[in-house]
Amino acid sequence: MRKLISFLFILFLAVWSLKAYQVHQTLTNPEKMLQLSKENGNEALIGSYVKKGTLGPKWELVLYNPQTQEVAIVSLSEKISIIPRLTKKLKVYTTQYDYSLLTIDPKLIKRWNGDTPALLFNGKWHYKPNTNQTAVFQSISGTNATIIGLFYSKDDFWMGFDKIRVCNSDFGYPSAGPGSILVPPDVTGTGSPTVSAVITRKNNNSETLLTFFDGTVLNLSTRTAPECSLFLFGGRLGMAICSKEGKKNLEGSMQRFSNCTSEVEDSEGIRKAWEQNMEWDRSGRMALFIGRPVDGASRKCSNEAIWIAVTLKCNGCCGDERSGKLG
Repeated sequence: MRKLISFLFILFLAVWSLKAYQVHQTLTNPEKMLQLSKENGNEALIGSYVKKGTLGPKWELVLYNPQTQEVAIVSLSEKISIIPRLTKKLKVYTTQYDYSLLTIDPKLIKRWNGDTPALLFNGKWHYKPNTNQTAVFQSISGTNATIIGLFYSKDDFWMGFDKIRVCNSDFGYPSAGPGSILVPPDVTGTGSPTVSAVITRKNNNSETLLTFFDGTVLNLSTRTAPECSLFLFGGRLGMAICSKEGKKNLEGSMQRFSNCTSEVEDSEGIRKAWEQNMEWDRSGRMALFIGRPVDGASRKCSNEAIWIAVTLKCNGCCGDERSGKLG
């Protein structure tokens, strides 16, 4: 009996080791990762992120389908259980923006050098020692916009409208976040924003200028108003609302940023607001909105711009909202 148990145990270890090796071999093969992520032939690779795992690296691949105007974020990693195996998670977001300009040659994915973390974006692999993220703050200096948004994600791609639950409270904010803007992860680990959005209104249209961490710029135009509006409670507390339902429910009771424009001569004040909030939480995700509200009494644009920061400690974690005057 003891020999049988020993044999079965050795057999189990052999099978477990074989499966673990197969998972490792798959996760260390970039071309295999791309092959497993694609659902159909219309999708184009626009980004990939690799971080450290247990049996092998964890992958995120971002695919854009211009025909359906959808962005798919595919996560591939190991699942360690009785028998190790590969797991795949898929999230699909509809976007009004055209990300075709970010299309990456699929052959570039196999140039990954094996280091983690690593980010493939705009035709280049970015690694921690040689990535500069100063372009985002530089992009907002001298701008004149309705709303300015800065976005950050610690270790994954962020997109979509995530509902925020405030920590230690039953109150939940309506959806706030980057909306249809793709937020790359911070490969440097410095807590700097990885993309800025400068939104301006022109008649009934809006124009969104995106500047990514590496200096890549996308000029995106839509026929709708800016997707995010900033609201004020009593002229003090602020909130960023990015869903149509949330805006409709709050229009009557809260002041709103209308066509008030904010001219940013120097980004230093915005940088300080960003660093202040990032030091508070060392967040997993963060959005900082800057704008000028409508004065509650006169219904005219106020003289001062304010910032509203929305922070999440991780994907699915509770979050916080803060606001202040831009000084």
